[in-house]
Amino acid sequence: METIWRNKNKKMGKISNLDVLDKIWKKQKDFTTLVNGVPKTQEEKELLTKEFLLHLNVEAIEILQELNWKMHREKTYNQYNPIKISNIREECIDVFKYLLSIMQFWNMTPEKFIEEFYRKSDLVELSYKQEKQLKLITDKNVVGIDLDGCIANYPQSYYDFIFKKIGKKIEDDGSYKIYDNVAKALGERKAKLLKHEYRESGQKKFVSCINEPDKITSKLKKLGYKIIILSSRPCKEYPRIAEDTMFWLKNNNIKYDALFFDENKDEKIIQKFPKLNFMIEDHGDNALKIAKRGYKVFLVDKPYNRGIKHNNVIRVVTLKEIFKYVK
Repeated sequence: METIWRNKNKKMGKISNLDVLDKIWKKQKDFTTLVNGVPKTQEEKELLTKEFLLHLNVEAIEILQELNWKMHREKTYNQYNPIKISNIREECIDVFKYLLSIMQFWNMTPEKFIEEFYRKSDLVELSYKQEKQLKLITDKNVVGIDLDGCIANYPQSYYDFIFKKIGKKIEDDGSYKIYDNVAKALGERKAKLLKHEYRESGQKKFVSCINEPDKITSKLKKLGYKIIILSSRPCKEYPRIAEDTMFWLKNNNIKYDALFFDENKDEKIIQKFPKLNFMIEDHGDNALKIAKRGYKVFLVDKPYNRGIKHNNVIRVVTLKEIFKYVK
C-alpha cells in the first residue's frame, strides 16, 4: 500500500511524507555508518545499542535541564527563567537521532516504522479503552471465555506453523504439553527457537476458529451477558501478541466487552468480577479451581481434561450445548 502511494505521488510530482522519512533515514544511517561502521553480528548490535542508549539518556536529561522543573523552588512565574524553545527542539532531535540509529541497527525501515507506530498506537488506545470498560462492568451477568482451546484452534495452529516452517509433522499426544512434544521431536534448542519465531511471526492473527465463536458470543450478547475474553498468552514478553489477538477477534466477528491477558487469568477474573456468572474453560485444573470457589464452569471436552469432576463443572462437547443451561 505504501509503495503504491509513494509511486502515485511521484507521478503527480509530489513529495510524500514517506519520501521525506526515507531521506531522514538515509542521512542518519550514512552518518552512523561513517562514525561507527555497520554492525553485523548480534553481539555488535547489542553493544552499539547499549552505548547509544546511554547517550540517548544523557540527551533526554538535557531536555529536562532546559525546563524549570526543580520541585523545591517556589512556583511563581516571576522566578521562572524564560524557556528557550529552540534549545528544547535541538535536544529532542539529538534524542531522536540516537533512537533512529538504534532502530536501524535492528533493521527497521521507514515503512516498518510507520506500520509499527500505528500498530502500537492502536494497541495503546484499545488497551486504554478496555481498561476503562473493565472498571464499568460490575453486574452479575459477566461470563469469562478462555481463548485458546475453547474458541481458537490452538495448539493445532502452532503445529501447523512448525510443519510449514521445517516440513515436520508433530503428533499431539493429547496431554497439552505442547512444548514438551516439540522438544521431544526436535530437541530443546529447536523447540525454543520455533516457539519464539511463532510468537514473533504474527500467525496468531490467522488461527482458525473452533466452536463457532461468532455465533456463540452474538447469542450471549443478545441474552444480556457481558463477555470477557481471557488468555494467558505472553503479551508482556511479546507485546505484539495483544494486537494480533485483537485483530483475530475483530476479523472473526467475535463479540466481547473486554480482553484480559494474565498468566493466572482464572484467578484474576474472579478478583475483578466476584459476581462472575459462569466460565468457559478447556484446562481441567483451571476449571476445578474456579468450580471449587462456587462458580459454574463449562468445560470443553478434551483428551487432556478428562477425569475432572465437580458439581459445578458441566462438560460440553461444543459450546452450543451451554444454551441448555444458560437463559
